[in-house]
Parts: sequence; structure tokens; C-alpha cells
Amino acid sequence: MEDLSHPLQKVNVKGDDPYRHDWDCPYYVASMTDALAGLVKSNFELVLNGSTAELHDAMKGLMPDYYHENHFIKERLEIKFINRLKRWQSGREMINTLFIVNTHQAHIDL
Repeated sequence: MEDLSHPLQKVNVKGDDPYRHDWDCPYYVASMTDALAGLVKSNFELVLNGSTAELHDAMKGLMPDYYHENHFIKERLEIKFINRLKRWQSGREMINTLFIVNTHQAHIDL
């Protein structure tokens, strides 16, 4: 399955800041995991009997953030923008969670 991530990892090219890979990789892994889980639910026969190439191709169809409908990888700038949005959203979710926890704790302390 790691082979599917290679085209995504190449989005970060020489000259990029080294931390970019660390920031983007979790989103690739999450997308691949969701795609594989989707295949387990929708096409278990392919998961059991398909080749690695068939699995990779089917997973690309379930990864619209990174692949077009024709299963070609999206442009580097588009993927970088998608990952930036995902970082923003996950940061926003974390701030909201912290706010809710702190607000709840403040009510308990009263």
C-alpha cells in the first residue's frame, strides 16, 4: 500500500522545507486508509483477490482530494492547497475542542 503514497510524497520536491513532508504525510495516510476501508466495505472481493495494482487503482477513485476521476494525480499546487486547508480545518477543530473542554471545566469549577 505504501507504493500508492509515492506519487503523493513526490509533491514535496527538493528545495521545499523539510517539515513539509511531515506536515503532509498524515493527510496522505488518512486518505489512503479511508480509501482502503471504503474498498473493504464496497468491494471486499477485490481486496481479497485483486492485485496490488488493481487495489491502488481502485483506491485512487476513492481519494478525490488527490486524484482526478481519471485516476491521474492532481497538480502539485492543488494538492498543497488541499493539505493547507486540511491543516487549517484540523487546527480549527482542535481549538474548538479546547474551548469546549475549558468552558465545561469552568462550569464545573463554579
